[in-house]
Amino acid sequence: MSIAVGSICFHASLRYSMQLLDELPMLWYVLVCTVSFLRRLRGWRSLELPAAAVALTLTTGILLTEQHSTVHEVFRGLMSCTFSVCLVVIGWGSTATVERLKLEVDDKRRWVPVMAERLHTAGFLCFVLSVMCWLADNYYCPLLRNLPGGLPYPHLHTWWHLLVALALYLSILICLQLYDRRDSEELAVQFRFGMPIVIG
Repeated sequence: MSIAVGSICFHASLRYSMQLLDELPMLWYVLVCTVSFLRRLRGWRSLELPAAAVALTLTTGILLTEQHSTVHEVFRGLMSCTFSVCLVVIGWGSTATVERLKLEVDDKRRWVPVMAERLHTAGFLCFVLSVMCWLADNYYCPLLRNLPGGLPYPHLHTWWHLLVALALYLSILICLQLYDRRDSEELAVQFRFGMPIVIG
């Protein structure tokens, strides 16, 4: 919810302070997802405190330094690196969870890893498309604003937000829902308004 509020505030104002309100909750979210995957798949406990310390340090460093100062840029760089590492761990974690489901689920419930693999593939494709939209918007924005033949502006930054949110949602769905409930007799995946949800 905080990501949505921050994103709305930033895109409505285009102010740097609101950009931080957009970006920092995304950092917190990927840190939580990373900790979740590492706890489940590697059995690493007590990661919450180090992750919270990283989030607090980066958030404080970014918020309390002048926007164009060297220190601020160092914190922004560290945030970008942290974000990148977290996305790699989330991608690995989602893949590893699907593979673990294939090994751990009995034959009468073979649909669980099949569904997890489909969700994982959809999430990966959404992520790749989101990054392509983000890069195209960053590098070709002036060109996209003046498309030939009266073509409308494609709003690729909006697509970046929608697709990356969907990719992260699908990864979390695999980890927190399908994997944690893999032994439930009532486990089912339903689609509501085109979105998968796990029941059971």
